[in-house]
Amino acid sequence: MGTGVKFLILYSSIVGYNPDTSTFPKWESVRPTIFSECTEFKDDQLALRYINNLVNKTIIYKREDEDLWQTPIDTISKQLGDCEDYAILKMDLLARIFNICNTDLAVVQNRKSKEYHAVVKVYGKKITILDNRFDNPISEDKYNKVYKEIAVIVTGK
Repeated sequence: MGTGVKFLILYSSIVGYNPDTSTFPKWESVRPTIFSECTEFKDDQLALRYINNLVNKTIIYKREDEDLWQTPIDTISKQLGDCEDYAILKMDLLARIFNICNTDLAVVQNRKSKEYHAVVKVYGKKITILDNRFDNPISEDKYNKVYKEIAVIVTGK
């Protein structure tokens, strides 16, 4: 059984699997499914590293022709997604498994390549960034050196 299948089974056991779940094009459709059960503030670097690595190694990056925002279950089922799909899935897993809800989705621009990208900002004793381009969470200092922040989508934490 492959890692992606095990991941889907784990996720399905936590949230319940609905095979009729369709792709959502915008954040407002995805957000309520992620943060409905968050009540506690946590700063757990081990959990951040675990979720960042799990998603980065399980999901295959695929640039979309259209900018569609998938639900976490869609991303896991397809085992494909682009940067905001990685970010949404990471936020969802942090909330559901570790009750870490102090997160936002940040839209950024790479300072060198000028390419737009999406990452997760986690607020705790320090700000930590989860990015599908880095194996480990990155510091706010490194984030600011690599990216110019364009917008932060506040999650309602």
